[in-house]
Amino acid sequence: RVSDERLAPGWSAYQRRIHSKTWDVTRLMKEGGNAIGATLCDGWYAGYVAYGLFTGQEGLVPGLEGRSYYGISPALRVQLEIERADGSVETIVSDTSWKTSTGPILETDILMGESYDARKEMPDWSSPGFDDSSWEHAVVKTGTDSCVEPHPGPPVRPVMEIPAKTVTERKPGVFVFDLGQNISGVVRLKVKGKAGDKVTIRHAEMLHKDGNLSTENLRCARAVDTYILRGDPEGETWQPEFTYHGFQYVELTGFPGKPDNGAVTGVVIHSDTPFHGSFECDDPMLNRLYQNIVWTQRANFFEMPTDCPQRDERMGWTGDAQIYVRAATFNADIASFYTKWLRDLNDDQWDYGAYPPYAPRPFSRPNEHHAAGWMDAGVICPWTIWQVYGDTRVIREHWRKMKDFMEWRAKRDPELKGAEDDCGFGDWLSIGEVKTPIPFIDLAYHAYCARLMVEMADAIGETKDAAKYRKRWREVRAKFAARYVRTDGTLKIGNQTACAMALFYGLVPDDRRAGAAEQLAGLIRDNGNLMTTGFLGTRPLLPALSENGHHDLAGTLMRQ
Repeated sequence: RVSDERLAPGWSAYQRRIHSKTWDVTRLMKEGGNAIGATLCDGWYAGYVAYGLFTGQEGLVPGLEGRSYYGISPALRVQLEIERADGSVETIVSDTSWKTSTGPILETDILMGESYDARKEMPDWSSPGFDDSSWEHAVVKTGTDSCVEPHPGPPVRPVMEIPAKTVTERKPGVFVFDLGQNISGVVRLKVKGKAGDKVTIRHAEMLHKDGNLSTENLRCARAVDTYILRGDPEGETWQPEFTYHGFQYVELTGFPGKPDNGAVTGVVIHSDTPFHGSFECDDPMLNRLYQNIVWTQRANFFEMPTDCPQRDERMGWTGDAQIYVRAATFNADIASFYTKWLRDLNDDQWDYGAYPPYAPRPFSRPNEHHAAGWMDAGVICPWTIWQVYGDTRVIREHWRKMKDFMEWRAKRDPELKGAEDDCGFGDWLSIGEVKTPIPFIDLAYHAYCARLMVEMADAIGETKDAAKYRKRWREVRAKFAARYVRTDGTLKIGNQTACAMALFYGLVPDDRRAGAAEQLAGLIRDNGNLMTTGFLGTRPLLPALSENGHHDLAGTLMRQ
């Protein structure tokens, strides 16, 4: 094969941009005849994606929910360039002379899983001399006018393997394996049996108390792979190619005999962002916490920064992406990963200027157009990538789109009161009776993004824009303080999120910061040194404490 990459060329806003992949295949060329073979799957383009099935979103096929949002069937364009020693170049392209057929893959879907019948394998099908007389000619796909450009991010590929630690027979013929680590990827199966034997592989992150798989959290994602044996007396090894799952536990049924631990190996798959960061201290709990963070990043940096690797979602939620981007840079080189995803975000930006709650955006629900703290990823993420890697190209590439967003924001809230949004996420998953109003969050992020725009405008020499956004930052900050900050510095919204956001984003006047910091510390102590923050409030919580003299409390909170 030309590469160990998986699910190439990835997910994008296919209606605007399709990515290509280029490989050097010199090592694969042989004297005499050569052949090119390719296997296509529905993938993100035509398969089940996101929570479309769960929420009843119809695709391009009338009456069919959950899939085919971009197209109904996949297509392939191949160009082989042969550079000869004399400098001449020969180009071979795919056309209707190419032949197509079905093969041993009976079904494959990113969310649902893969079914493979090894009895249908065709040895040497991609080699010269293979008899393809019964195959059909390829047809030309029409109606595609998207731009085609090289994939700018790291490839998705297998990065490591994890052997099963234990296997338990839960009931006759049902075997549960424990990898000892939650991963994103697939199972490599080793099995020996008769032709036609069918092994079913189920995946789960948790077990019920009785030791059986807990799959309720998967919702509509089937996450089941099946393998039908060809009956090789030497044994068979198989792993799916066009799906992935989030799991720690594996259930086998239909396995011939009783498997040992070696029957199952976890193959970890994700975007291959180089991991260079490390952390270790004398607290075992913090060390374990850090490892959990790294594994979570591995599992969720899969072509885009996703929310989860297991259920029927796996979407590039913008709130998740902006909240975690700075932490991610400590662990791995994510510059090209975010370069790719930010283009997805720009491609799916609404025409009126707001950034969507997720990108790529395969569908649009009536109440999912923009959300405070989510849409701001379009400004926060480019700023963060520039801050970490020192490359202003990310600012220049997205500057016009960021300006469109900021202009829309100014028009929708001319009195600077903070605005409601149609998603209504707020400080998602926060705890406690005192909720943070969405207008508060919106105004805080409006101010913060204006401040970041000042810094970015200065960095790329856009002096007029810098002056405009500096004025905006001062105005919004003043309005925020007048509306939400008392004269003693305490916040009128009495919860941890409000205090943390106001402090972290620089919205409390300097001479009143001590009051806000004491209020935050008191709220935490009164809650038994436990946090009540959600998605948006957790990010600024510990820095807001540490930057205002409460290091010990931040440390205590981190260890809870």
